[in-house]
Amino acid sequence: MASATGKSGIAVIRLSGLGCISLASRVCFNGKLRDSTPRLAQVVNLEIDGIIDQVVVITYQQNKSFTGEESLEIQCHGNHVLISIIIEACINGGARMANPGEFSERAYLHGKIDLAQAEAIVDLIHATTKRNLIACTRSLQGELSKFCKILKNSILDIFVEAEAHIDFSNEDIEIVSCETLASKSQSVSHELTTFIERCNYGKLITEGLHIAIAGKPNAGKSSLFNALVGEGTAIVSEMPGTTRDILKEQIAIAQIPITLYDTAGLRSSIDTIELIGQERAKQLFSRVDRIAYITKLDYSCKNKEDLEQMLESDKELAAIKLRLGDCPIDFIFTGSDLYPSEQKSVLLSDGSQAIILSTLIHDTLGTLLHHWESVVQNQQHSDNEFSARARHIQCLTKSRDHLNQAACYFSGTSENIVLACEELRMSLQAISELVGETTNDELLGKIFSTFCIGK
Repeated sequence: MASATGKSGIAVIRLSGLGCISLASRVCFNGKLRDSTPRLAQVVNLEIDGIIDQVVVITYQQNKSFTGEESLEIQCHGNHVLISIIIEACINGGARMANPGEFSERAYLHGKIDLAQAEAIVDLIHATTKRNLIACTRSLQGELSKFCKILKNSILDIFVEAEAHIDFSNEDIEIVSCETLASKSQSVSHELTTFIERCNYGKLITEGLHIAIAGKPNAGKSSLFNALVGEGTAIVSEMPGTTRDILKEQIAIAQIPITLYDTAGLRSSIDTIELIGQERAKQLFSRVDRIAYITKLDYSCKNKEDLEQMLESDKELAAIKLRLGDCPIDFIFTGSDLYPSEQKSVLLSDGSQAIILSTLIHDTLGTLLHHWESVVQNQQHSDNEFSARARHIQCLTKSRDHLNQAACYFSGTSENIVLACEELRMSLQAISELVGETTNDELLGKIFSTFCIGK
């Protein structure tokens, strides 16, 4: 099934592989499927124990289909009984059900798309905003792969020139100096850094921003969560410790998906269930992109210095910071009527942001949303956005690290040229892994298993 399950106006059943057209003609159309021009739709009676539907059939020749194989699509009415009859007839005739993502995997294996484009397909299917959709389409069209190819060719040029040092060092021919090779390596490394920054933004567009709301019990976490998602998802009560499990909802800011998490309040407790909820929250904090730490304003807070002093004395916050690493924290104070300054967004000394909301959170929510929008916009690198994944960034970072090491070897003694060449080879291999020129079956299985059956 290439279309969604359930009742619909049209359902699409896709077959791919040598002989699939003759198989479908035999088991579904009583041998009456005409040899028509490839990609030309024909209306045919579906005959399985009699005529049971009138369908549209499109055939594709080998090398001229999505998979690169002989293919066929049957467009029938979206009735689940009818769909089951067609699929059963095809299986009885010698076909089998496709594995998740197998059509895209075959397209990749036949060189119709590379691995980054294959990943863009599933990201396109799951896109939640128009911006996300456009970025995924650009990656599917090869935008990400195009830059990888340019960078790979640049590294390959350096590699060839470095190899000449080894192969022709005793020959009377002109070779590029090690100083020049080091400079070229550093230049391409800078290009890789810029490209990684673009990919980080592409990952943000694809996967969105994940923000956990943290704080003590009754600090207003669930109220903030409900105000942001626009519905009463979380239970709000004066009784502390109401939230035990993690609640998750998604919103969009500047057409970037934002996943919000409401977490258990942080305090000393002997309640086993509450402690489990707190531990789950702490584990989540190490996986999200940002923390929104909410606390109630103290009557003594009159300025930025008072806010900072209040945060420094917060033991729960100190415990969170120990687990966070570089994860940024936004500090949200409720009770703006207690804070004399008109400025409700304060930049603290450590570079983090303090947002001061009223007790009625809905009334001043715009300040927080504007801050998060600026966080998203500040990461934008160019207008030509494309989707990207953490795997892509890891491959590019690995490539850059090997390239930087090669540059160091070029700057050393001549004996290090062999080591520099090995680093360049590994740098090239990392980019090849990104687009799938060199990869292993385990990685392919992991990637394509996330696809739906008909893709």
